[in-house]
Order: sequence, then C-alpha cells, then structure tokens
Amino acid sequence: MMPIMVETHKYAMSLIDGPVKAAFIDTPAGFQLNADLLGEKAIEFFDDHLSTPLEIASFKSADSISAEQKKKVVTQLHEATYIFAGPGSPTYALRNWQNSPVADAIVETLAQGGVLTFASAAALTLGRWTIPVYEVYKVGDAPKWVDGLDVFSPSGLDLAVVPHWNNTSGGDHDTRFCFMGEPRWNVLEKLLPPTTVVLGVDENTACIVRLDADLCEVRGAGKVTIRRAGQQQTFSKGESFSLDLLKPVEAGERSQPAPHSAPSNSTWDAIQAKQDTIFADQNPPLAEVAGYIYDLMTEMAAARDRADWETMEQAEGAMRKALVEVIARMGNSTGNVDELIGPYIELLLELRMNFRSAKQWDQADLIRNRLTSMGIILEDSPQGTKWRQESN
Repeated sequence: MMPIMVETHKYAMSLIDGPVKAAFIDTPAGFQLNADLLGEKAIEFFDDHLSTPLEIASFKSADSISAEQKKKVVTQLHEATYIFAGPGSPTYALRNWQNSPVADAIVETLAQGGVLTFASAAALTLGRWTIPVYEVYKVGDAPKWVDGLDVFSPSGLDLAVVPHWNNTSGGDHDTRFCFMGEPRWNVLEKLLPPTTVVLGVDENTACIVRLDADLCEVRGAGKVTIRRAGQQQTFSKGESFSLDLLKPVEAGERSQPAPHSAPSNSTWDAIQAKQDTIFADQNPPLAEVAGYIYDLMTEMAAARDRADWETMEQAEGAMRKALVEVIARMGNSTGNVDELIGPYIELLLELRMNFRSAKQWDQADLIRNRLTSMGIILEDSPQGTKWRQESN
C-alpha cells in the first residue's frame, strides 16, 4: 500500500472482465493487535488512490470465528473479483486457511478469472512451498519449508514464491531472500524438490502471473528473479517473460546450484546511466525515481556484503544526490502539497525508515533535515511516522 504501487493495482484491476469487487482478507495479521487498523488502512488506500470500495473479509482465527461469520466471509470471497492480502505470518495464515472453505474460495476466485493480489506474508503462501519466516528468523528454527496453498498447481506449476527478495533491513546482517540471508537460503534451496522453481520478488515490486495469457509481467520499483535448475534469471520493471520459465524443472535441466554472484560492474554502470536519464527530466515520474533509488539501495547492500567499499562509497554519494534532487523539486512545487508532493514524501519516509533500520543515521537525518527546511514536520511514534505541513 505504497503510492508507487498504485498504478500496479490499477493495471491488475484492468485485467478483470467485468466490474471490480474488492475484498481484503486479514488472516495473515489476525494474531496482531493492530489487525483491524491494517484493514482500515487498506480501505483508505483503495478509496483515496484507486477510487474503489473495499470490503473487509475478516477471518482472524478459524478457532474463534462463528459459523455465521465464516459463511459471510466465504460469500464475500466468492463474490469478489479482486482479493487483497498482505503482511503478517505466512504460517499463521496457512494454519487458519488450509482445509477450510476460505482457502477453497480464494482458489475458486482465481479459477473464475479473478485477481489475487498477495503481498509479503500472503505472497509466501501462494506456492507449493512456504518459508516459515517467523520461526526461522525470529525463533531460531532450522531452515525448512512447510506446505503452501499451492494455488498454481492446477496450471501445472510447482513454485516457491519468495517476496522481500532484496530486503536490506538487517543493516549489519544479511536479510535478503525474505530475511533468511544467503547462508540459510542456500540450505533452503537444497531442501526443495528438484522440480520446484523459485520465484523471487523484490520489495515494492509486482510479478503479475497471467495464467490466462501464459505470460508474466514485472511492475513496480525492482526486479523479479527466477531460480530453476540451479540457474538464475532476473527481469526488471516493464519486462515480461513466458510462463514456461515457471514450469517444473525436467530431469534434463537439473544441475548444481549456481553461486549467488555479486552485481557486476555493468550493473553499477547501468545505475549511473539511469541517473543521468531520470534527472534530465524536469518532472521525472515517481515510479522511475523510486526504481532508481531502490536500485541504489540494493547495490549498496550487495557492495557491503562483498566488502566492496569503493562501490559502497560511490552508491552512497549517488543516493545523497538523488535525495537532494527529489527534495529540491518538492520544494519548488506549487499548489496543494498532498496532491503534488505527497507521494514523494511517502517515498522518502519509507526510505528513511529503511535507513534507520540499517542504522545509516546520516542518510536518515539528511531526509528529516531537508524536509524540515521545506516546512514539512515529521512526527515519529511507535505506530510509525506522520508528516504535516508547518503552519505559517
């Protein structure tokens, strides 16, 4: 629910043949005390950015829901053409969905031409195999897989869907591959059946799997990675690829897993070239700016992992320049702040949060100080950061 994903939601809705009837299912976060707040934010996002009403299909717990409420949720999901679900715990969601009419309704909506828009924890549940993220990352369980919803099997696919592929929130430790880090990811990949294909999706990025058109499309800020038969392919925003790449690996394709190579010099050259192209435009599209900044963040994390301090320093310099450029253009905007620069501020707040999580305090302070100089006041709280325009 970030501004840079608005166009992706709109595009996904455009694929529906008929009216869009959207429903948000809250199960992944059902154990959290803020589950209702998450639903309220989803309603607000759909109303403000998509001009689409959103119903809450509340199914927080299979043990506590009444038979009447369960029937209502199942009806909502059957009637929906656009089902949205997001963060929380994938294993909690699976425990409550599996062997229930709710899971059947989700799969049937997809089979009847509807769209499933699943992010974060919800996205993890879609494939044949799911990473129990909390149990491994927070509790310390050994790396393992659990059974997923396997919504792709009727289409002949054997997938493990891994969001947060390029995560950098760990700061001083590797949290790529959905917080697993490379050592644990190497173990996980070896545990998969040889037929399974891994679909890795960067943050603020969508891989739209068009089962009806045998096509996959990449939208948003980052990249999509396919790992099959020990080989890796990546696709950037705006690119598409055949559904054949997600089909089960055949015996003749199998090989030893290839190492996760660090970004090449050509990657860094491409990032630098993109900077000149983007900022030559007096009003670059938000999605382009966001994609460039996320490319920089990914390269900074990769450079840190391989102890490439020269590239790390170059990337930090480019990041600082990009932030200064964006904030300067915000300061020159005229008119309603919410409409003109609100999306940019939301992007900067997300970047600031990522910098703080990575303990890159100088970059986080740069964002706050520059916004303050423009009259944008940030108010931090345990619930997050809000912003307001300073009164004259």
